[in-house]
Amino acid sequence: MRRSARVFGLTSTVVVTMWAAAVGAQQVETRAAFDGYVRVTDARSARVSGDAAQFLWIDALPAERRAGVLAALRQGEVVTAQGGPREDGASIAVSGGLIHHWVGTVFVPGATLGQTVALLQDYNRHAEIYQPIITRAQLLSHDADDFTFTMRFTVRKVLSVVLDTDQHARFQRPAADRAASRIVSTRIAEVESAGTSTEREKSPGQDRGYLWGLVSYWRFVGRDNGTYVECESVSLSRPLPTGLGWLFGKAASAVPKDIIVANLAATRRALTR
Repeated sequence: MRRSARVFGLTSTVVVTMWAAAVGAQQVETRAAFDGYVRVTDARSARVSGDAAQFLWIDALPAERRAGVLAALRQGEVVTAQGGPREDGASIAVSGGLIHHWVGTVFVPGATLGQTVALLQDYNRHAEIYQPIITRAQLLSHDADDFTFTMRFTVRKVLSVVLDTDQHARFQRPAADRAASRIVSTRIAEVESAGTSTEREKSPGQDRGYLWGLVSYWRFVGRDNGTYVECESVSLSRPLPTGLGWLFGKAASAVPKDIIVANLAATRRALTR
């Protein structure tokens, strides 16, 4: 019996070790696929930054559709679309995960480019300006056009999720009438029992995997007696839990889109008060 127990224990250890190694290898492969997708998006973002005629995603729309989108924006709506190669609202499957790519735009009448950029850079006030999506925010460092900060996202749709993130933003002004920023999340952790005495961050692999990676691109351009604000988001979620594929996939895709819509609407409200 003792020998059998030792053999069983050794076998269990080997199985667990092999399983952990397989999961780790898959995560490396998944992150590599996401990083490659981000590099392609970075290259396109760099190209449009120098092109006033293609700076916003709406600039490339066919004339009839663009006219309809502009009319909606001037009515105060936030207009969103699927980014990247998909236009059917579907996420992009990669080995071990899903990439979600969204873009949204809002128009702020009467706001100047300088006012708009200053609002986005006021990270210590983001929990006030962007509630209830952003419930905590703190600027950690600021050096010229570089900012590092922490931010807590709270999303309640389909399934609720609270995420603590560390982020780095870099701003640039490619021309007098426009500005842009690239924001990358350097750490993302799902929070369990948020706001209670038992609050804790789940370790990677123990969370629900709503958000594993996130890169956001903000663009601002002064036109039409106001400022257009665009946010493009590329995010990664972990593999779908068995039995929850449809529900989880819908929720995971909704998280980055909901953050975009809520933040753009809040930006407009703050600047039009």
